[in-house]
Amino acid sequence: MVLAIVGLTLLVGLPAHGSDARRQLEGAGLAAISGAMFAAFTIVGRRPLVGISERAVTGYGFLLGGLGLAVLTAGWYGLSGLGFTPTAKSVGLLATLAIVPTAAAYELFFRGLRSVVASTATVVALLEPLTGTLLATIFLGDRLSPAGIFGAALLGGAIVASIKTPQAPVGV
Repeated sequence: MVLAIVGLTLLVGLPAHGSDARRQLEGAGLAAISGAMFAAFTIVGRRPLVGISERAVTGYGFLLGGLGLAVLTAGWYGLSGLGFTPTAKSVGLLATLAIVPTAAAYELFFRGLRSVVASTATVVALLEPLTGTLLATIFLGDRLSPAGIFGAALLGGAIVASIKTPQAPVGV
């Protein structure tokens, strides 16, 4: 897990020269909150709730997360740059992103938690930033620093190591 955290930190890297420090702190704070919520979501989702499907748990999670984001996008708490102007196109895109890659991914994630330990599932979930970075590099022309390349390698190694380490899932 430590290897994965170090790799992710190097992959994400330091802010670009000349970036607004306040915005960087806002982003880091929101990322930390997101990470804590994901960890809680993983721990809660490890054991199925009696009478509630993975789909319902995911839906409730999205509802609570959406309400939290609604508060942030309303401009409360002094956060800047989080405004949203609803148009037919933007709402359609948001709905598509919420349903297709996000809700489906979480449902599959919860199903996967039945057969692996939560720590392994969390490390494997780090494929998301690694894949996003690789796709941005290939298709959008983003460039990784040497530290970012090393971080990607560490993160990939942590993912492979977590998959190859035999661990019995906790009784469900």
